[in-house]
Amino acid sequence: MVGFLFFNQRDFIYFPDVSKPQVPKNVVMADVKTKDGLAISGWFIPPADTGKAVLVFFHGNAGNISHRNYKIQPFLQNGYGVLLAEYRGYAGNEGKPEEQGLYKDARAYIEWMRESGYEDSDIVLYGESLGTGVAVQMAKEHKDVKALILETPYARLTDPARNAYPFIPFIEHLMHDTYDSIDKIKGLTMPKMFMVAENDEVLGAQTGLDLYEKAEEPKQLRLYPHGYHNTLYAMGAGSDVIEFLSALD
Repeated sequence: MVGFLFFNQRDFIYFPDVSKPQVPKNVVMADVKTKDGLAISGWFIPPADTGKAVLVFFHGNAGNISHRNYKIQPFLQNGYGVLLAEYRGYAGNEGKPEEQGLYKDARAYIEWMRESGYEDSDIVLYGESLGTGVAVQMAKEHKDVKALILETPYARLTDPARNAYPFIPFIEHLMHDTYDSIDKIKGLTMPKMFMVAENDEVLGAQTGLDLYEKAEEPKQLRLYPHGYHNTLYAMGAGSDVIEFLSALD
């Protein structure tokens, strides 16, 4: 079993919806080329209000960007822009997802933003679940971004893996993709918001709290006592993000 998990571990991490979704009318295609030569596409909706930030949204491991459309509506309604950054292997994009590949994808989108006339200071990095690891890596590489928002984050991917497979005591040495955010978060000085579901049945709450504790100020923690991994936006998370962003404007 351990051997099977080792050789097939990415099948237990990534659950991409490979179908190509219909593109909404208000979307500009963010067509980018990664450093390893993949052509991938995300969705960009520019800010309606001059001077408002653009949230670069890195989603979780399941589905594709079209399944996050409801989450970005509060941002658009308040004048912010959004770049839904789709990964390799998702939504008809080339390639297969893996940690270093997702970082390359993210770098390509940020470079696309720069070519489109936006500075790092115009960007808010937003990570959801798996995507929090991508967002933290980008924050480490782009320390002048306006803010970092992490929804249902984890300290490192080995934390939920250890909970799921407690019979493998050395699992952290077997994993190819670890997303060690807790080793990267220290030293990040941009404003940070952490949204943690106390009943997170996928990651557990403690790993997100560990990441928050390691982070330096300025930081803000939003705990959702009745929240589960995928229910925070039914509990006011959208309004909480707008409140956080409004304080930065």
